[in-house]
Formats: sequence, structure tokens, C-alpha cells
Amino acid sequence: MKGLGKKRLLKSQRIKGRKKTSWVRIFNYMPSFLLVLLKVIIGLVSLCILSALFLGTYDFLINARYFRLDNIVIKGVDERLKQEIIDMAQLRDNISLISLDLKRLKTRIMVHPWVKDVDIKKKYPHELIIKIKKHIPLAIVYQDDFYYMDRQGEIFKKVASDENFDLPLITGLSTKEEKRASQLNMVVDIINILNFHPPPLSIENLSEIHVEHEDTVLLFFRSLYVPIRANVNNFEDEIEELLKLITYLRENNLLERVERIDLDYPDSAVVSFKDKEEYVLDNNSPENTISQDEQYTKQEHI
Repeated sequence: MKGLGKKRLLKSQRIKGRKKTSWVRIFNYMPSFLLVLLKVIIGLVSLCILSALFLGTYDFLINARYFRLDNIVIKGVDERLKQEIIDMAQLRDNISLISLDLKRLKTRIMVHPWVKDVDIKKKYPHELIIKIKKHIPLAIVYQDDFYYMDRQGEIFKKVASDENFDLPLITGLSTKEEKRASQLNMVVDIINILNFHPPPLSIENLSEIHVEHEDTVLLFFRSLYVPIRANVNNFEDEIEELLKLITYLRENNLLERVERIDLDYPDSAVVSFKDKEEYVLDNNSPENTISQDEQYTKQEHI
């Protein structure tokens, strides 16, 4: 009996010992859990304090008079366009330079049809510098209406009724966008070549370029009053020969009789006359006159 009592006592002590060990483990883990929780709480509180400090500082700075926008410098445009850009950018008085969003500001300015590109910089404490790259009109394109074309062949603005530019007119363009873009690039190349030529074939005397086909155009000059067909693939060489031809026709009192000049021929130019007679100039007898196709053969000595 005594042995049985001892066993029961030992068993009871073991059970009590196990329970005591479980509670010890819980208490051992509790400090680590509470420590982590405390760190999280402290971190959140610190973050809130820093955020509040940041917002308070930012609010203070954007309302500080020291960072007020007092001077707007706009480069690359005239006075009229400067005011239009200020209005479009919504740059009101006493705005904070810190609060200005340059990306949004650029988007607003780029809406202006004369603006090709813009660069904006802040100069603290109170200056904003806006550099405008403006479209430079090279010609006026007619396609259902009149539009400006710049030096890169880009159509950028409809011509207003109060605008007056003495620019060559471009007609005959395709209605298909891809083909029209190619034609405009061709026109730009022609104008760039004419920029280096003196009158009567100078860019100042050019009144119209009519696009006939992918590689041929009709040119109209103010001082000639004669349509001139040219092939754009050989235009630089053709324009040199055209100058010699016009000089010859003037010296021989034939220019006023000319109705049309066609340079789209290999090594020659066909000249049509108003009286339907035809005049041929060749290497052997440049003064020979016949009543067939009037042709001027390109020569270095003429």
C-alpha cells in the first residue's frame, strides 16, 4: 500500500511540475512578443511624427514669402507670345516656386501651336526660366485650308486671318498621311536648295510649289510667270541648268513667249511657247529654230 501511495504522489508531483514548466515557457516568450509589439508601435508613432513634421515644414515653405515666384524669364519668343504662354501656364501672382509642378507646366505650354519644345527650370529663391523652341514657318500648305509648315516638314498651325507671312504656297499634296509626310519632306529639300540660289530662282521669288507626282513638282516664281516642271531626284543639277536656260532666253528676247519649261528629261529641257512654235537648242547649232518640239539641250557652255 505504501508503495502504491508513493507512486501516486510521484505522479502527482510530475503533473504539477509539467504545468509549472508550461507557464514558465509562456512567461519566457511574453517579453519578446511585447518587445516586438512595442517596437512596431514606436515605429508607427515616429513615422506619424515625421510625416507631420514634413507636412508642416512643406506647408510653411510653400507659404513663405521668401519662395514666392517674383520673376518669370521667357526666352525664344516675342512679347505677345510671352503673355499668351504665361496665361496658358496659369502662372498667377504670389504662387510658390516650390509647389510648381514643372511636368504639368510643360504640358500646358506645349498646347500652344507656336511652341515646338520647351525647357523649364527653377532658380531659387523666386525665379522661373522658360526656354521656348518655336516653330519657324517655312511655307504655307493648302489642304482644305491654309496651314503653316515648319523647317522639318511638320504642319503645326492653321493660318489666322490676322497673320501675314510672305511664304511660298504648297499645293497638290496627298490626303493620305504617310504619303503627304513624304511629299512635305521632298518640298523641304527643294526649298533648302533654293536657299542658296540668287534671283530669279531664289527662295524669296518662289511663290508656289505644286506637287504633281512622287518625284515631280511644278515651280512658280514671281519674276518669271512661267510654270517649271522639275524632277526632285536631280533637282540640284536641274536648277543650275535652269538658270543657264533662263539667261539664254532673256538674252534672246524669248522669255516672254515661254508658256512652260519642263526639266524632267534626261540631259535636256523642253520649252513650250505661247504661239505653239518650238525652239531647239543643241550642241551643234544653238540658234537653230524649227517648228517641232522646242528643246534646250543642257550644255556647260550655255
